[in-house]
Amino acid sequence: MADRMNGLQKAGGVATTPGTTLEKAGHVPGKGALVEDLHSLAYRLPIGVFRMTPDGRLLWANRAMLTILRASSMEELNAISAAGPPFKPDYTNEELLELLEKDGEMRGLESDWTVGSGTIKVRQNIHAIRGGDGTVQFYEGTVEDISGRVDEEEAMRAKAEFLEELVSNATVGLLVIDDENKYVLMNPECGRILGHRPEDLTGCESGRFIHPDDAGRARAHFIQAVSGEQNEFELRLQASDGTYKHCRVNLSPLTLAGCPHVLGVVSDISNRRDTEEIMLSNRSQNLNIIIVAAMTKMAMRMPPSEVERSMQDFAGWFRERFRKIFEDDIELISSFEPPGERDMEGPELVVRRFMRFYASLLAIYGIQTECTYGPSGGTFEILRCNWLPDSKQSPVPCRICKTILCDSFVWTGLEGSAEQVATIAGGSPTCRFEFKPGPPRHRSPG
Repeated sequence: MADRMNGLQKAGGVATTPGTTLEKAGHVPGKGALVEDLHSLAYRLPIGVFRMTPDGRLLWANRAMLTILRASSMEELNAISAAGPPFKPDYTNEELLELLEKDGEMRGLESDWTVGSGTIKVRQNIHAIRGGDGTVQFYEGTVEDISGRVDEEEAMRAKAEFLEELVSNATVGLLVIDDENKYVLMNPECGRILGHRPEDLTGCESGRFIHPDDAGRARAHFIQAVSGEQNEFELRLQASDGTYKHCRVNLSPLTLAGCPHVLGVVSDISNRRDTEEIMLSNRSQNLNIIIVAAMTKMAMRMPPSEVERSMQDFAGWFRERFRKIFEDDIELISSFEPPGERDMEGPELVVRRFMRFYASLLAIYGIQTECTYGPSGGTFEILRCNWLPDSKQSPVPCRICKTILCDSFVWTGLEGSAEQVATIAGGSPTCRFEFKPGPPRHRSPG
């Protein structure tokens, strides 16, 4: 009973007016024109109106009530009622009396009625009509069949729960952005990609996590989606640890509460991009190996003088095309030096930068190197040669490395020497280059 009373309170509360008597209810002997009009009005109301005895026998019902009870007339309803009450509620008569005893009236009681072979959901408003001695003579009230509405609400509730579960468990990030470019919803997967709790980002500007170089393009796509056009693009989003993740984003127009919004589907493709970069690096290595092998084969068909002339041409080409790249990257490398080296000056620091540049260059081709530094010079070693089979047939691969590492030493602006002292092709465990720097080269005026 406590649960039912709670349901009544939620449905609108229980009236506190005392139980009415026959006279107070307006039921007086005689039939005037006003009574006839009221009776006709009650009969045509779209909700059920009834009068019922305490034992459940219907004394009168309007047209809507007859429909609810699956009867076409009072005569048919009386015939149905001859076998017992025309409906069976999910509460007992004692419970009904207990509900009415305190206040004499109740409103918004929702219950299930069994009518014929089916069950319907109804909302009732009931008050007791009492005699002069205070005893209940009969009940009057209204009944509304809310089965359809309840079914719709349950369907909507089930749909909402399904959508909530779908969004929460989606393996792609889902987010909603309003027309002011602020997050209004984000699912757990999207929060995982960014490394934040979704609820912490509600109301935040969506652009705050976008890489600066991608911000303009992302804004253009957002405006396009708000305008009603779906689109897809890639961008970098910053995670909570400061790193950027490559993501594919699909934006679709969405209307919520009559206002334009954007639905975003976010997929983390960082692993795919890493794989693509590895594949690209591998292709570059393979292409480089093929080119060196082809040069080797051509050199084997040339007289030694022609090979020497070709190597000199290569040295000139390398110097012309690569020196500017070298100078730019040396400046870049200097900005990433360990704190202990930033205050270092002189030839030793220059040689360190020189060898780091070539170590990073060879690493692109998967070649491991090892560098040693000292005040009087440094040693650069290639631990594995990708072109070993070709270098054993022709001096071309070794000459290429010598040109790159020794001839470019002059670009450092230092006096001194750079020498290739051992090769793997010649039987040494590593290819070794030694650098002995001198003072800065004297530059002639002008």
